[in-house]
Amino acid sequence: MSEHHDPLSGPPGRVFLHYAIPSVLGLGALSSATVVTAIFMGNYVGVAALAAVNLSMPAVSLLFAVAFMFAMGGSVITGKLLGEGNPDAACDVFSKIMILAFGIALAIALPSLLFIDHVVSLLGANSETAGLLVSYLTILLCIAPLTTTAYTLYYFVMVDGRPILACSSLVVSSLVNVAMNWLFVVKMELGIVGAAFAMAGSYLALLSVLIPHFFGPLANLRLRWPTGSWKPILRAAVNGVSEFTNELSVGVVTLLFNWTLIKRFGTEGVAAFTVVEYVMFVGIMLSYGFADAVQPLISKNLGARNIPRIYQFFRIGIITTLVISFAMSALLFFVPEVLIGVFMEDSAETTMQIALGFAHYFWPAPLMIGANVMLTVFFTATDQPLPSAMIAASRSLILPATFLLVLPIWLGDTGVFITLPAAEFVALSLALFLFFGRAGKLSQ
Repeated sequence: MSEHHDPLSGPPGRVFLHYAIPSVLGLGALSSATVVTAIFMGNYVGVAALAAVNLSMPAVSLLFAVAFMFAMGGSVITGKLLGEGNPDAACDVFSKIMILAFGIALAIALPSLLFIDHVVSLLGANSETAGLLVSYLTILLCIAPLTTTAYTLYYFVMVDGRPILACSSLVVSSLVNVAMNWLFVVKMELGIVGAAFAMAGSYLALLSVLIPHFFGPLANLRLRWPTGSWKPILRAAVNGVSEFTNELSVGVVTLLFNWTLIKRFGTEGVAAFTVVEYVMFVGIMLSYGFADAVQPLISKNLGARNIPRIYQFFRIGIITTLVISFAMSALLFFVPEVLIGVFMEDSAETTMQIALGFAHYFWPAPLMIGANVMLTVFFTATDQPLPSAMIAASRSLILPATFLLVLPIWLGDTGVFITLPAAEFVALSLALFLFFGRAGKLSQ
C-alpha cells in the first residue's frame, strides 16, 4: 500500500478519500440492487408486486443482520490485529467468521423454506400479495448462504486494504442486477420471479469478484482451517451486535409498519411506504458508505494506539456525512414528487398520495440518520460495543416500535408518518450524550 494511503501514517484527508470514494460508490451500487428491483416492480409489474418486495424485507433483514454482525465485528478485530502486526491471528478470526456466516444463514433458510406459507402469513401478506411473496421469498431463501458470504467478504476485503476492489465488486453486482432485471422482468415478463433471479445473479457476480483476492499476492487475510480458541469470535459477535440489532430491527419495524399500513391503507399503503423507504434507503446507504470507510481507519489506529488520528478521521467522516445528508433532506423536501414518481406508474394515484404524506414528514430524517450511523460506527470501531448497541437498539427498534404503537392513537395517520423521524431525533440525543460523556475514554 502507498504510504500516502496508509491509515497509520498517510495524510488523513487523502486516506479518508481513498477509502470513502470506493466505499460510497460500492454501497451506492449495493443500495441500487434493492432500489432497481422496486423500480422494475412498480413500473412493469404493479403495486401489489412492489408491496410484496417490501413484505419480504423482515426476512431478508434477518439474513443481512447475521452478515453485518460478523462482518463488522470481525473486521474490527482483524483490523486491530493487522494494525498490531499479527496477521496469523487475523487470518484465524477471518476464517472462523466466514464459516459462521455461511452456517447460520443456512440454519435460518432451511426451516423458513419448509414452513414458507407460515412465514408469508406472519409477514402480513394479504390475498393480493401472498402468492407473489411466496415466489419471491423462496428464491431469496435458497441463495441465503451465498448472500451472507458475499457481504461478509466485502467487509474483509475493505479491511485488508483493497477498498477499490471492494467497490468494484458491488458495482459489477449492481450492473448485473440491472441487466438481469431488464432481461427477466421487461423482456421475458417473468414478473417478481424474474426480479428474484436477477438478485441471485448479482450475488454470484459479487462473489466472483471478491473470492480471488484471498488467493492472490496482495492478500494479508487468507482462508484456512481454523485452529485455537473461538473466544475472539464471541468478542466479534458482541462488538458487531449493534449492526445486528440495527439491521434486524429494520426488519421488525418494517413488519410492524406493514401490519399497520395494511389495516389503515391496504396494499397501496404498503407500496407507498416501500417507495419512501427506498428513497430514504439511498441516503442511509451513502451514510453507511462514509461510516464503513472510517471504520477500518479507526480500528487500525486503535490497534496502533494512535488516538489523535482516530478523532481526525471521525471529524472528517461526520462532516462529510452531514453535508450529504443535508442534500438528501433538501431533495425530499423540495421535489418529493420527482423522487417518488421514479418508482411507479402515473396511474397509481392513491399510492402516490400516501407516499407524499410520508415524505412531508420524513424529510428531516436523513440528517439525523447520518449522524446516528456515524456515531454508532465510531463506538463499534473503537471497541465500545455497549454504547454502540444502545444507540442502534434505540433508533432502529425500541423507539420506532414504541412510537408506532402510541402516536397513531393520539394523532391518527399523522402519528404513523412521524414515527421514524421522531425516533431518529430522540436516538440522536442519546448518541450525543454518550459520545460527549465518553469523549476521553480512548486516551485512558
